[in-house]
Amino acid sequence: MIKYQVINESNDTESAESHEYNIVVEKKSQDTVYSLYYSDNSVWSSALIGQLALQIIDNGNEVVFPERSCVLDYTETSELFILLSFINNIEHKSIYDGKIKVINEIKTFVI
Repeated sequence: MIKYQVINESNDTESAESHEYNIVVEKKSQDTVYSLYYSDNSVWSSALIGQLALQIIDNGNEVVFPERSCVLDYTETSELFILLSFINNIEHKSIYDGKIKVINEIKTFVI
């Protein structure tokens, strides 16, 4: 398991807003599980801190969104963009496009 701390920075020059998340990447059998969590940053309400925002499972044939509907609202779309950007930029899978800033790798565990 590898845990990353990332920031999604707004491209809007009038609003210098950014949101901090934690991403956990786990290899489970043939699957790679990417989990996006709200960080402990003060931008989030106490009810959201540390909670799972979105999860993607790449099983080698398709991408699965556990417990999600086929319709994504604007917040979910933003969270999907962040996680797909991470996969593109860090995992070097060119099927995704986007930009995030990785602050650091928090811990690496070999399981």
